[in-house]
Amino acid sequence: MIKPDGLFGNYTDEIKKVILESGFSILEEMMVQLDENYVTIFYAEHSKKSFFPRLVKYMTSGPVFVMVLEKVNAIADWRALIGPTDARKAKVTHPNSIRALCGLDSEKNCVHGSDSPQSAAREISFFFEEISSGLERDRLDARRCRTYASLGERKDGSGGCATSGKQISDSSGIGMERGPRMGV
Repeated sequence: MIKPDGLFGNYTDEIKKVILESGFSILEEMMVQLDENYVTIFYAEHSKKSFFPRLVKYMTSGPVFVMVLEKVNAIADWRALIGPTDARKAKVTHPNSIRALCGLDSEKNCVHGSDSPQSAAREISFFFEEISSGLERDRLDARRCRTYASLGERKDGSGGCATSGKQISDSSGIGMERGPRMGV
């Protein structure tokens, strides 16, 4: 996910270019304006932390750009590409990271990245409900099957798409693996 500061700073095209040059495919994307309710639900795990009110204010200050990315080892690779949470640290220790490029500090850090397959599944379905819809799954071609079935049942009954083996991730770092390359 590209956060409001990334959009306000006109970094979207540059971030997408870095994503593609790093071997990711962008399977889904959309721009959305989050309200307090959606931010509170999306970041529920942080609700008891002292920075939460500032996070809600920041994430509702403008639109966000959400993407579902696909790549083998997507979660780890995305998190490496975005750099440390604190953009000030990223500028020193990971100067080629996305957060070094466009982040300001630990709160206004330009992008979000999920940290596990479980977070990825929750976050992808949060923004792309149709991806997790079993009703849509039967109409998918083999490429789309990897995206949709990774959140549902495998065509072969084992829990994911029979053709998958890549990890999907939204630009917030949202990602998960299925098939022979299981594990994050």
